[in-house]
Amino acid sequence: LGEQANALREGINEAKGKLERLRTERAMTAAGFDDGTPIEDGPEELAELQVIDRLRAEFREQTAELRSVKGEVEMIQKMLHQNNIRMQKDFEQWFIALRK
Repeated sequence: LGEQANALREGINEAKGKLERLRTERAMTAAGFDDGTPIEDGPEELAELQVIDRLRAEFREQTAELRSVKGEVEMIQKMLHQNNIRMQKDFEQWFIALRK
């Protein structure tokens, strides 16, 4: 799960980089036509924004699942610790009884 989340994060960063390059290219080609209006995103930029949104949604799902699994792991670790303590006490009681 962690590897999948990391892969999604890398995909988001790559898509952001591509979007930035596309916007820079568009700004450079429109530099001679500067009339003060902001440059709107073209179809390539909009497609990259959709990819980023999709990857972000998947990333959120993965991190939510990771949090859930983390809670389960912590609960199991706590139970193991409690069982170790109980086993230690039972052994000590048995050993004391054996020595009598």
